[in-house]
Amino acid sequence: MENFFYAGKFYSDIEELMEDLEIDEETIESMPDFYQCKKGKLEPLVELDAEWILERIDEERFSEDNNEREYERINEALSSVDFAKVNEKIPKMWYESYEKFEITKADLYEHL
Repeated sequence: MENFFYAGKFYSDIEELMEDLEIDEETIESMPDFYQCKKGKLEPLVELDAEWILERIDEERFSEDNNEREYERINEALSSVDFAKVNEKIPKMWYESYEKFEITKADLYEHL
């Protein structure tokens, strides 16, 4: 098992969890029968597109009488951006998924 979350904390593998919880041969029997975890999913920090950018523009910078036209011109300029290429370069991080699984004592023994 790699890249998962236990109690809201990210772990790259079971060994890292065991080290963090100080699980060893002497303490394993006193541990819970299993740990409820969530699988991790690698996702970009943000996915950019023209709509995302347009929603964040400060309307106070526009003239009062030309607001719609200014949005149209910005949208037109953004249409030349290859957002797929931009988004490929956006950093990714591990986030909790809704998919749960259990790490049992047997799994822990296997990694001692």
